[in-house]
Amino acid sequence: LAQAFPLRSRCQDAPMSTLGSNAASGRLSTSPALSDDTNEQDVQRAISFGQHALARIRLKLGISLIAVGFVAGLAFVYLNYYRDEIGQCASPWTAYAWSLLLGTLYYGRFFLFSLAPLVDDVRVMRLVMLMDMGSLLADRFLHWRNYEEHKRLWFDVPLFLCDLTLHIGFIRAMCCRAAETMQRRMWNTLGIWLCLRSILDVILEITISVTCHSISHHFGRLPPNLLLIYFVCRPDIRHYCQAALMAFLDGRIELMAAAGVASLVGRCKAEEIVAQASARFRVVELAALRFEDLASNDPNPALFEASRAASLHECDAFISHSWHDDPKAKWAALQRWRSTFIEANGREPRVWLDKCCIDQNNIECDLRCLPVFLSGCRRLVVFCGPTYLSRLWCIMELFTFVHIGRGVEKVEFVSVLRRDKFQEDTLAVEQAFNNFDARACTCFRQEDKETMLSIIHVAFGSMDGFNQAVRSIFCRAGWSDVGAKPSMIGLRTQRRSECPV
Repeated sequence: LAQAFPLRSRCQDAPMSTLGSNAASGRLSTSPALSDDTNEQDVQRAISFGQHALARIRLKLGISLIAVGFVAGLAFVYLNYYRDEIGQCASPWTAYAWSLLLGTLYYGRFFLFSLAPLVDDVRVMRLVMLMDMGSLLADRFLHWRNYEEHKRLWFDVPLFLCDLTLHIGFIRAMCCRAAETMQRRMWNTLGIWLCLRSILDVILEITISVTCHSISHHFGRLPPNLLLIYFVCRPDIRHYCQAALMAFLDGRIELMAAAGVASLVGRCKAEEIVAQASARFRVVELAALRFEDLASNDPNPALFEASRAASLHECDAFISHSWHDDPKAKWAALQRWRSTFIEANGREPRVWLDKCCIDQNNIECDLRCLPVFLSGCRRLVVFCGPTYLSRLWCIMELFTFVHIGRGVEKVEFVSVLRRDKFQEDTLAVEQAFNNFDARACTCFRQEDKETMLSIIHVAFGSMDGFNQAVRSIFCRAGWSDVGAKPSMIGLRTQRRSECPV
């Protein structure tokens, strides 16, 4: 899946970064469950739910942070320019506390504005950068108007050049088309401006201290500046803050999960992507495949002819696997599952398998429809070997299948273990489940991993929330039965009731 897919979810060349711009009104319910006789309307409702959930997250987060930042800016203007009765050389502790409050309001608004957009939200990013530049210009105007007697040319000129770096950097960032690049430049510019501003503030405060023969209370504005520099340099803390706020505003896991699915689809309207996917959906009977066909992940367009067009409810299973697991062990596991299916149903299984059902001449179009393809399969069969949990695409398939509305009860784990290294592979699989962290997963293309992680951040705010959701799926789907002895399966299955929801 990942090898030939330049991951950019879009519909008719629309950028992924602008998806979900219309907020849903009212209270969202849980994602609609899909039955075995899934039709296009069911899938369309599931995708629409995810898009509305994503729009809801955007709206709540953006409005909340921008509103609080705007109030902080107004409070700073009022307190600093109209209520500041503390003299320049005042030194009581109340003066230091007053300066600390003003510094928190002044620098805090920049942090709140910059934290408002999600990682893919180009429009909101441009809006907050414009607001930052506007508030900075307004502050300079009020400073010159209200502090005529305290003008210092030796300080004001470097301060002007310092502010100019922020304006130039933000304008350069706003010209970017890629959301990830725009956000990186925005935070880098803010960090550079804060460092320059802290240096100028220290020089000014030292000068005032020498003039007044006491430590200037303006040093109280320095700690908020340094704290914000720390936040700018630590993306993981920023993501944690954003995730915590998202959880506070609406922390229901089903909303975040549905938003993640919507991020994969992109800006497409639900009816458009479902219609496109329904026309491209295909299945293949396992009897038509040979071991040589699945021995490597080298593209083979001829295998596409072995599959046939099908409706969304015809597929028995979506085959999820890692190309890095042992081919012989995977083939043996596939044949065991196939034999079990034939014995139970009296016919060959019809499955969706990436190498056969993706048109190699139009890969991107097919993979844009992947969430719909997953929803059109009755079950997800995970052929889990030692490397499965290290492949980010495999994890996204499992996550999307469950949260598109199918549910964990329709996920089936099949072990892919080498006979000569059974114990070694079993231990590797168990350790992979117990130590799962999406940050450690890999993709064939590094840019795919970066974009997929940005999709996760859009929905969950941080990787920890996504990891928790995936671990819950593992537990409730019975991952511990993989490679287990028959005598142990009942005991392990009993523990599923203890899984987190």
